Amino acid sequence: MKRGFPILVALATMAAAAAPVYRTTDPAGHVVFSDRPLPGARPVSPRRVNSYAPPVAERGGPPGQATTAAAEPRRYESLEIVFPETGATVRANGGNVRIEGRVVPDLAAGHRLAVSVDGHIAACTPQDEGRFACTLSAVARGPHTVRVGVLDESGAVVTRTGATHFHVLRASVARRVPIARHRGMH
Repeated sequence: MKRGFPILVALATMAAAAAPVYRTTDPAGHVVFSDRPLPGARPVSPRRVNSYAPPVAERGGPPGQATTAAAEPRRYESLEIVFPETGATVRANGGNVRIEGRVVPDLAAGHRLAVSVDGHIAACTPQDEGRFACTLSAVARGPHTVRVGVLDESGAVVTRTGATHFHVLRASVARRVPIARHRGMH
């Protein structure tokens, strides 16, 4: 019985969908749709249902395989942040923090690096042999999170690093408070 119930529901639904529908207007002017022909009702034929035909796959290769090598996205073996290390404390009295890393293989034509520090994006300059470095300015003291991503020509993320958490130490210029001299004390 448990298996038969879904089948019965499906058959009843299909029968209801195939049943004629009638349209009438009641004395108050409201439009009423029913499966029973009421006095003055007209049968309603359903409109054509919107449908979509998927494109026909090209012959010559398995489905889903790109037909040209240019359509295949560039794969990167690794992308990593070398400095600062996760959990590191960086002394940056001027607020300038250098981010360094590696990408293997080198960036593809049209790809670029973007650094995200606490959600703020900055550009990063690739160097030779898959290395990259950038200096962030005006980084406040305290904890920060950095990620590096490779972006394609359209700005879509191709790959990115995990989050690296670090802490910035900056010198504090304390407000100088004059020492109060009390009478009788020299």
